[in-house]
Amino acid sequence: MSPLILLFGPPLPFLCFAVVVVVAMVLLKRFLTRDSNFPYRKAAALFTPAEKAFLIALDQAAADQYRVFGKVRLGDIIDVAPGLSFKLAQPARNRINRKHVDFVLCRKTDYSIAFAVELDDKSHDAPDRRRRDEFVDAACKAAGVKLLHFPAKSSYDVQKIRKALAEDLPNQPL
Repeated sequence: MSPLILLFGPPLPFLCFAVVVVVAMVLLKRFLTRDSNFPYRKAAALFTPAEKAFLIALDQAAADQYRVFGKVRLGDIIDVAPGLSFKLAQPARNRINRKHVDFVLCRKTDYSIAFAVELDDKSHDAPDRRRRDEFVDAACKAAGVKLLHFPAKSSYDVQKIRKALAEDLPNQPL
């Protein structure tokens, strides 16, 4: 048997140990050099593949009359009605500021809000998500913002979306 094997043991365990030490050192260096005040990273994309597919169809369906915006905070399209004390208004404002809708359609003429749109995938079946959706639906209704729901699919028919938009705003040509 080689004197090196007797001194250091078989090479495979030594090699595995060395790899673990190197990986640990790299991870520790990354952790220690990261700015703890700003532990952020860029998101891979603004929209999921399903949201992106729907946005493309929604843009085509609404192109003549509306401008489409995505991932809009609920607090940007509705606000707490005046007259409430700060003690009541601030928690109500916090509830809407922590939520968003998938899309908002604004009229091209004056950028007033015409619709809010939610794209409902399977996550909307979860009990906590259903409660969130019920709250958002009720808040939008109370504020006078029409909120439309569309089921998430792999592809979308632009004409069906256009028809759904036109049915919900019968006095507006689309």
